[in-house]
Amino acid sequence: MGKFTREKVLILGTSNCLIKGGFSDYLNERFDVENISIGASCSLNAIFLIKYYGLNLLNYDHIVIDFTITDNEHLIKDWIEPSILEESILNLYSMLSNLCRNIVVVVYPTRNYLDKEFEHKGSQLAKYFANQFRFEIIDGYSIINKYLALGGDINKLYKDNAHLNTFSAAYIAKAVTLKINENSYRNQKGSVFKEWQVLKPEDFGMPTIKRTSSVWGGNFGIIKENEVFSTNYQGYVYGFFVDANLPGIIKLSSSSVSIIKNMYSGVLKPGKLQARFICLHKPIYVNGFELSVTSDSSLITEDSPGKVVKGTSIINIAGVLCSNDNESVSSSVIHENQTKPLTVSSNVELQIGQDMYDEFGYDNYLCEQYLSKNIIANNADALREIALIFENVEKIPEAFKLIEKAYNLRPEGELIQSIYNRLKIKYEMSYMLSSEKI
Repeated sequence: MGKFTREKVLILGTSNCLIKGGFSDYLNERFDVENISIGASCSLNAIFLIKYYGLNLLNYDHIVIDFTITDNEHLIKDWIEPSILEESILNLYSMLSNLCRNIVVVVYPTRNYLDKEFEHKGSQLAKYFANQFRFEIIDGYSIINKYLALGGDINKLYKDNAHLNTFSAAYIAKAVTLKINENSYRNQKGSVFKEWQVLKPEDFGMPTIKRTSSVWGGNFGIIKENEVFSTNYQGYVYGFFVDANLPGIIKLSSSSVSIIKNMYSGVLKPGKLQARFICLHKPIYVNGFELSVTSDSSLITEDSPGKVVKGTSIINIAGVLCSNDNESVSSSVIHENQTKPLTVSSNVELQIGQDMYDEFGYDNYLCEQYLSKNIIANNADALREIALIFENVEKIPEAFKLIEKAYNLRPEGELIQSIYNRLKIKYEMSYMLSSEKI
């Protein structure tokens, strides 16, 4: 009998796909996973990474992609022209549709858009083009809204407005797993409109330095003030892949145009690497171009993510994304489908929403309600008796939370101590078991 091999999954996504113990870890227990996600990634960044690494997408059984949050941010902040983002998603999806048998598009539900999902244009575009290519879609909004409709507490699911916590991220991964296991591959093949290319530091004759982080490793070219590096490349430039933790300002100059952009995000401590793709507002045509650095922020011609500060007179750059072809699509999707539902909740999404609620939905909510009532919350005897009721119906996390409050109110009570110690052991055991189950 031949050796059993797990199916291979490539994850191309943002920081939600990197949460420890969450999305990627859940999938990694069930598949052979390669995760090349990077925080704050957009769809153009996915194309850059595929070309930079020279990935053979035929090696993967499934590809999971998630760029809706960052794509949306780029549109809101006007960091990219809408037609260029549509074109980028269309090209990415078309490329993937021809090279992998199953694509799963994950639409992560940002907290600040839960009640106005169709203002989230990144979500709108992802679902529209996923439908066009007949990709599988995991609509996180459907999952969360099902959970909320049952009475679940939204505060239990999010770390902040953009990020789910470990628990809810694992449930999104569970939905992806169920979709993959359905084996209902139905991709509509597309035509790849562009031939993409990444120009690396050696193409400019730059000195390089090896830089690594938890999510990235590769050679970065070094550009210092008063240095100019050039290439004879002829075509369209779409953006740069840089260390966004260096407060540098890059200048791209050709015979017809000069673009000056801030590269700094200011998120990490000094010395840390923050690999990030910085897109141009729209691609520019060049017949040869030069790269240099300036420290004068008053010269900036295009807005970028992050802070604008005095430059450090140095840039670390890993590559420039280019294409010889500038065939584009009209900017129509965003306007025509702004308030039109694009998908219907699937059985998988509804089931995951139910599972999340069953795990810590109403019972947890009820427990919080008890703790919010002063007449109960400050009465150790009442808390002890309610904790025993929860324990009797096997609601151990809620029971432990209640007895813990009773114990804090009256630590000398022998009965409370006994119940507290018993429930603490049960709670720790249930936590380990639930982690394994998810």
